[in-house]
Amino acid sequence: MLLFVYGTLKRGFANHAGLMDRAEFLGPATTCEKYPLYIAGRWNSPVLNNEPNTGECVNGELYRVDQSTLIAVDKFEGTDRKDGYFRKSILVRETGGNEPGEQVVEASAYFKRTDAIVGISGGPLSEFPVENSYVPPAHRPRAGEDL
Repeated sequence: MLLFVYGTLKRGFANHAGLMDRAEFLGPATTCEKYPLYIAGRWNSPVLNNEPNTGECVNGELYRVDQSTLIAVDKFEGTDRKDGYFRKSILVRETGGNEPGEQVVEASAYFKRTDAIVGISGGPLSEFPVENSYVPPAHRPRAGEDL
């Protein structure tokens, strides 16, 4: 399965190691349709909103993932929670892989419904920046700790 990632699962970002280790990196890619990419919530997470034709074409990375990686990423993205993300098939343009020219392929990406997005602090963006204020799960306070 092809998976398009646009935030903290990209190479060099906080959640890549451990979750994407077994994934095959295919190269940079950009969504063919525009979508609003926001920074939102108390942890400043990247959120792709399921509102096609608004926002910007979003830059990210394309991977080939196996079933165990997909299961792990689904869990991380909270696909089983009402306020979590859901996977949707979209068209992305490969912008720098091994093949000459650009190819359009179908890939899955993680989105949130508009009513599940809270605390937008940035965006819409075309790319989740390397310099960001995202707080990875390992650095978040545990239940009962002061924020």
